[in-house]
Amino acid sequence: MCEEIHKRENNAAVVKFLHESLGCHDCYALRYFACELLCLINAISQMYLVDVFLNGEFLNYGIEVIKYNMNDDDNLINPMLETFPRMSKCFFYYYGLSGNIIKIDNLCMLPLNVINEKIFIVLWFWFIVLILLSAISVVYRIILITSGKMRLYILSIRYRLVQETYLELLIKRLSVGDWFIVYMLGKNIDRFISTEILCEFSKRVNGMAENA
Repeated sequence: MCEEIHKRENNAAVVKFLHESLGCHDCYALRYFACELLCLINAISQMYLVDVFLNGEFLNYGIEVIKYNMNDDDNLINPMLETFPRMSKCFFYYYGLSGNIIKIDNLCMLPLNVINEKIFIVLWFWFIVLILLSAISVVYRIILITSGKMRLYILSIRYRLVQETYLELLIKRLSVGDWFIVYMLGKNIDRFISTEILCEFSKRVNGMAENA
């Protein structure tokens, strides 16, 4: 009995907060969406910085490796070896018997590049995946901001136990920020509790609109 009373009090407190803070969550939602945009910018920037570090050999690195592996032409040069050569010309200096510096021209093996070429091909694909997912997320947020029907559809998926008529009336009253708070609420608490909160909140909002 005490738990039931405590749950009702908590639900009432959440509904009161949502009702009293209507129109105050747009800034929070925009900051959240801006962080997702920054994730996209960060992924693209990281890819370009690595490309600068590798003297312009990174942006097309993965594409060139795929083309090379799919082509049977033996005359093609492995792009992994072009970017990370395993053998290089190097010079050694040492003092001769007379004290003069003697220069020796030789070939040096670079075994570490065998690892580097694998690391950077993994990084290339990882950056591509991050950029694609971040771009999809940004486009998705733009659609949500501009489309009330999309917000209604997403909310109906999250609150399946709530009648669609309640949701339709609620969407008309809520700003993007208010919608986002309601959506995140349903995402982070028990489905039945969130359904009770949303129903009560919808009644208050629609009742307030009718009285107005």
